[in-house]
Amino acid sequence: MNYKIKSNTHNYLSWVVLFLLSLFLSISYSFEQVAIESAVSLTDKISFPNGLNIFFYYANNSWSFTTQFIQILLNLNLEEISISKIILFISTFFYSTGVFLISKNISSSRLLAIFIVFFVMIFRKNFGNIDYPTLMFSEHTNGMISLSIVSMIFGLLCNKNFFLSTFFIGILISIHLTVGLWILLLFLISYIYYNYNEKFKLPKKIFIFGLGLGLFISLLSFYFFQNNVIQIPYEFNSNSYDNYMKNWDAHRNSYGSLAFLNYSYVFKSLILFLMLSVYQTILSNKENYHLKFLSIFLIFNIFISFILYVSYKKVPIIYPDIIIRTIPTRFFLMHSVIGYPIIISLFYLLLINLTQKFNIFPKTILIFFISLIIFYSVSHYKNIHSLSQNFLFNLNEQNRLNKNSFWGEVKKLKTTGYIVTSELACSSTITKANKPVIICPHPIDYIPYLPKLAGEIELVMKEIYEYSFSSPPPKSNKILDGLRDNTIKKIFEKKTSQDWIKIKNNFIVEGVIAPSNWILNLEPLIIKENYTFYKIP
Repeated sequence: MNYKIKSNTHNYLSWVVLFLLSLFLSISYSFEQVAIESAVSLTDKISFPNGLNIFFYYANNSWSFTTQFIQILLNLNLEEISISKIILFISTFFYSTGVFLISKNISSSRLLAIFIVFFVMIFRKNFGNIDYPTLMFSEHTNGMISLSIVSMIFGLLCNKNFFLSTFFIGILISIHLTVGLWILLLFLISYIYYNYNEKFKLPKKIFIFGLGLGLFISLLSFYFFQNNVIQIPYEFNSNSYDNYMKNWDAHRNSYGSLAFLNYSYVFKSLILFLMLSVYQTILSNKENYHLKFLSIFLIFNIFISFILYVSYKKVPIIYPDIIIRTIPTRFFLMHSVIGYPIIISLFYLLLINLTQKFNIFPKTILIFFISLIIFYSVSHYKNIHSLSQNFLFNLNEQNRLNKNSFWGEVKKLKTTGYIVTSELACSSTITKANKPVIICPHPIDYIPYLPKLAGEIELVMKEIYEYSFSSPPPKSNKILDGLRDNTIKKIFEKKTSQDWIKIKNNFIVEGVIAPSNWILNLEPLIIKENYTFYKIP
């Protein structure tokens, strides 16, 4: 009885630690979530003028449960910064949960698992990036949230939480369609393979119920999305689309080139694959059948995604355009965050088994591993110090108010046209000032998902930002996904007032927002330390 109470106490304490760590990190990082841009654009907070509604069509034609969730938060009158923190907290907690459950169940040490979570989350330890980055803390909402859910799904399976794991597989489809379908497919393959080859069967009814409920919510989300879809009235411009994919796209540009292969990531994945292959062969009883299933699931994921990753670069001719749009190499990222926790836990388990022959207490090995993590943390104390400073700064309400005062003044302006912005000012123009932008110059990586927008986006890029998809900025290495402020500054500063008036007449543009250290040939209306609003005459 005392043992059970003690175990429950330790369990509750573990989740309190994970909660507090996630809260600390979500406040320390100040990433403003890009999904809020679409959510705000779908509310009545922004009034779009008639004309070239590129961003409006993008927002209305992009299905995401995350965007719908943010809309609910906006309707509750939560501020943009608060919503960003909530999204970041959810993602961080999902990552932490996945890492903790995997480490705890493989190593059989709750204490070691907590230290591994600190090691991974504080120092952002993962296998690295490939064509698509490993987004642990980022403004790119859907990519970050989807990978965090995948990491948690693996952790839940490892912890025998079969209902929750399959429920989140179903939900994942509405959060990130391509990642969700990939995980569902790999899960079904692994499930069939396991049940065909193993005597200890998986609980079919729980899996079906969890997956069914998750898919039902995804279907409900899709239904509400379909009811609000506004058809894109533009014709598909194949020339603009092809030139964008060739000269500007940042995630698919390694098509057919082994030179872009991340050998370090491949090597670490190979180590993980081999360790899991050995591990799953020694799991043979009913008590650890869930660990065996997880190992098989991960083995299939690593092997099949690796084949896609290499073949995409070696024999690109086999991939049709619709597959290229999904960024097939991104599937090789699914084990990136949980890779180190599994390797550490398996290595710890191996040492425990080996040292038993030499009468070395398991606690000695545990102390050794914890000491290594503590030593690493102390030697990299600057990371922790920086996070602590950011945490204190972001808690300061006055800092937030000072930072947002410019956007508050712009929000009060009565405008009826679009706003042209620099790269870094675009998101805040939408989410904080609630003004419609003609386009965000970076990123424009939604073109492969909505190809009909390619021609109109290129038109704006030509007329306002003076670059076409066939003629990208020099020294770009064909990896752009849009224009950066160092390029935009030169373009904006050389425009005459007559150039701006022409843009105003052609695109219903009413003003320009640019950094205050830029010098534009327009009269400033609002000047602050960071940004200036110019009214086009």
